[in-house]
Amino acid sequence: MTVAPQYDDAAKSRAVEIASWLMRIAIVMHLCGIAWIIAASGGTAIGNIAFMEWDCDPQKVALIEKIVIAFFLAIGLTLLIRPTVIASLAIGCAVTLEVVAQYRFGGSPFISWVYWTSSLRYLLPFAFAIFIALPRDARWNGFRYPASAWIMRVGVAIVFISHGLQALYEHPRFIDLIIGSANRWIGYRPSQWQAVQALKVIGVVDVIVGILLMFGRWRWLLMEMATWGLVTALSRVTANGPLSGYEVLLRASHFLVPIALWHLAPVLDANAAAAQNKSRAATAPLLSDPQTT
Repeated sequence: MTVAPQYDDAAKSRAVEIASWLMRIAIVMHLCGIAWIIAASGGTAIGNIAFMEWDCDPQKVALIEKIVIAFFLAIGLTLLIRPTVIASLAIGCAVTLEVVAQYRFGGSPFISWVYWTSSLRYLLPFAFAIFIALPRDARWNGFRYPASAWIMRVGVAIVFISHGLQALYEHPRFIDLIIGSANRWIGYRPSQWQAVQALKVIGVVDVIVGILLMFGRWRWLLMEMATWGLVTALSRVTANGPLSGYEVLLRASHFLVPIALWHLAPVLDANAAAAQNKSRAATAPLLSDPQTT
């Protein structure tokens, strides 16, 4: 990859700040999606396990869920005001626990894939914790920004690949999304066969772009993934109506994180080029000194 030398420190700082905000907004939007589910009396997987397997009082479970999500919403808001590593780690642990509970509770198609399909949701808070960790100096920045970016890249890639494979395996909910969205917005109801064929094409593309991301952070690829992530998130609303808006919030990371990586890509390239130039400058005297041969 080549980096324009004009990408100065001010431009890097702006890009890092934008990426930081996108990551924080994605985390908070996810919490808002969970809060929406709880407010609509849907409950979390943890709550379902509590009263279905542990015989807890459903009303007490519902009350505790509301208290807990209010607590985490407050923590989430601190990320928008003054982000801390502790707050980000706490949210990451809570989201991870909910994903584990979803896997254990089951009850929906392909739920055994939830560790993969939801990977970005629980990896993002941990990536952000690394992103903002102290100390704030050039040497530490050379580690934390690439480390955070790699965690997000892996998360995005896994999400796309796993959803692509689910599409190839003809996930029934994906078929319903295609049929419902087409029927609602263009007045045409495709047959199940047509929806399946479209789903296979989508699945192949998702797998390919997910694999490509592991080999390079091309900005055109990141923008394509962000666009498709937004389209697929909104398809829950276009197919099922505005009451499914929480589905978009839960998938905020699918379209905001690729944009964050889009902003970080030139920063990482510039830092890598600077480090390489510094290394060459340090070794040049040794190579030119005849006494070292």
